[in-house]
Amino acid sequence: MMKKLLFVVVAISLSINVNAKDLLAYFDYKTFYSPGDGGILETYMNFDGTSVFYTSAEEEGMVMAKIEVTIIIKKGATSIVDFIKKEVSSPPIRDLEYVNFIDQNRFLLPEGNYNIEINIKDLNDKENKSFDFKKTVYVKASESKLFFSDVELISAYRPAAEGSALAKSGYDLLPYTSNFYSSEFSELLFYVEAYNTDKKAGSNKDILMTFSIEEPSSQKIIGNISTFKKVKSAPVISYLGKLPIDELYSGTYNIIIEVRDSQNKILETTKTKIIRQKTNMNQTYDEEYIDETFVGNMLDRDSLIHNINSLRPLCESSELAVITSAEQLDILRLKSFFFSFWLSRNKDNPASAWNGYQEQLAFVQEKYGTQQKYGFDTDRGTIYLKYGPPTSLYFEREPDYSFPFEIWHYYQSDKRFVFYSPQKVGEEYYLLHSNVTGEMQNPKWIPELYRLRGTLRYNDLDIKENQIRMKELYNNPR
Repeated sequence: MMKKLLFVVVAISLSINVNAKDLLAYFDYKTFYSPGDGGILETYMNFDGTSVFYTSAEEEGMVMAKIEVTIIIKKGATSIVDFIKKEVSSPPIRDLEYVNFIDQNRFLLPEGNYNIEINIKDLNDKENKSFDFKKTVYVKASESKLFFSDVELISAYRPAAEGSALAKSGYDLLPYTSNFYSSEFSELLFYVEAYNTDKKAGSNKDILMTFSIEEPSSQKIIGNISTFKKVKSAPVISYLGKLPIDELYSGTYNIIIEVRDSQNKILETTKTKIIRQKTNMNQTYDEEYIDETFVGNMLDRDSLIHNINSLRPLCESSELAVITSAEQLDILRLKSFFFSFWLSRNKDNPASAWNGYQEQLAFVQEKYGTQQKYGFDTDRGTIYLKYGPPTSLYFEREPDYSFPFEIWHYYQSDKRFVFYSPQKVGEEYYLLHSNVTGEMQNPKWIPELYRLRGTLRYNDLDIKENQIRMKELYNNPR
């Protein structure tokens, strides 16, 4: 039963930003139920620590962000049933560092449709900008009908600490903030609650909860990806579980959760969509077939291996394993891999996908290639091939106090990258910091950029002013 507050950012979050250079937050919600109390609507907002302004905190040398959050819950267009207005603060941090922080709110509501109106404002923003948005939600609450809570996807769990705000059923649940599962994931963790099974099956009766994954178009259950739990019917049943997805390949799927009675009759079902990206790279095609494809004329083994190595910026971990062992593979296996790679990205015209990528390879080779490395092997070349050209690019080749650097920003997705040349000579720039999950993240990147040949000059006023300027360039690209 849901009895404690929970800080969560849930799957398929709604991204909110005042504009491409300012406050960035992610909003979503989950619904639960508490017998005797009613439906529970929980709202979650995750603020990107790189997108907010900071002011001095009480502790010397520390700063903090402050956000004003207003949430109004309406029944219909005008009838206000609940609201909250509060100040949300980040944890105190050292200047020039960043931390994401979360706000959670809980509303007890009767069953029905509601309109959520939200206003967020960065209280440290001198321009006093704010942002409004709306969301329609449905809250379930029934003392007699069998139904499920929303399915919560989680990244990890641990035994709950006393008084923890993250606790459910004796565990702290760390949320997974997306419904997208790349090849890095071998299992899927989730939490769900079922209500009023005793009203449907009878009090304290044997029932079965089943958990599986379905391919939506065919409604076919996938392989051995399933589990179950025998329980006794009760007002509230909670379940923390996992499903193996290592053999689940690219596609859209549903998590299927069912309650069955002792006769194996389905009493209730709920579905939650997930997206999986993992290509089957172990398939070897027939030689006659593969020779009829666009890779049929790739006869030189060394050239084919070079082309395969150029795919590194785009590949998943399972694909990287094949690339790493390319030297040991025969030419048919190499052709099969190369064809499968592009087929997974453009099933209608894989040759066109490869041709387009060749044009990008030629560009990064000319722009970022060095005497020691191909363009696709350099950090800037890799990021360019992964994410495309940046929306804005700021650089200084001969700065007075720091190493030469470049700052790339992608406005629409708010991806940011900092590259630098620690040798202060040569053409290659290395990735120093990014706000993108899975890329290099270095909270000390600004001091590192000013680490001149091993000498730190933090007390120099010009250095401090330039560090502040660097933070501004990163937060508000030109």
